[in-house]
Amino acid sequence: MSMRQPVRVVIRNRPVSGSIGEAVELGADGRTVSVLQASHSSSGAAKRMSFKCDAVLANASQERVFEEAGRPLCETVLQGYNATALCYGQTGAGKSFTMVGDGQDYHQRGLLPRALARIFREVGSRPEYLYTIRLQCLEIYNESMYDLLATMPGAERTDLSITEIGGSVEVSHPFAMPRCAPPTAHIVTTFKRPGANSDISIAESGGSPKRGH
Repeated sequence: MSMRQPVRVVIRNRPVSGSIGEAVELGADGRTVSVLQASHSSSGAAKRMSFKCDAVLANASQERVFEEAGRPLCETVLQGYNATALCYGQTGAGKSFTMVGDGQDYHQRGLLPRALARIFREVGSRPEYLYTIRLQCLEIYNESMYDLLATMPGAERTDLSITEIGGSVEVSHPFAMPRCAPPTAHIVTTFKRPGANSDISIAESGGSPKRGH
C-alpha cells in the first residue's frame, strides 16, 4: 500500500442464513460490521459489538474484490515496494476462492491471477524497463511447508524449512526456488497446479486425510 496507509483491512462478507445471518449487520457506510451477541440477562437485550475497517464488501464479485483489495497492491509493487495480500478466516469462509478463484470459470478467477495479469499488462506497457517476474507458491500446514509448484517427474512432497542466513530469511530447499512466471495466457493454468498438489487434493485422492489452508 501507499506509505501513508501501509495496512488496509477489507472484510468480504459471505452470505449466510438463519440465526448466524441475523447476528451480523453491515453498516450503510460500507466500512462497519456489527455483531449481535445474545444476552442471558433478565432484560434479554442483545449486546452489539461494532468494528470499523477500510471497506466492507457485501456479496461482492471477484472483480469488485480485486479493485478494492488487489489493484492498489499492484500499483505499490510497480512503484518498487513490497506488498502482501493476506486472507484470514475460518474453514469454509472462502479464502481459497478469494485468493485463487474457480479454476473452471475464467470470470471467477481470484486475486492472484488477476494481480499477475495486471502486472504483466503494466510491464508490457513499459518497454523502456527490463523486468523479471518469478512465482513461488508454498503451503504451510501443521507447521510443515511444501512447494506446490514442484512438478519434477517422480518428485515427492518434501518438507521444507525456513532458515535465516546473514539476516535474510530463505527456504532451505533447492526445488522451492521461485520460478520464472509464464506468459499471461498461462497464469490461470499455473495456479491450477498448486490446488492439485495441496493437502485437499491429496486427501480426496486417498492420501493423507488432512486439509490445507
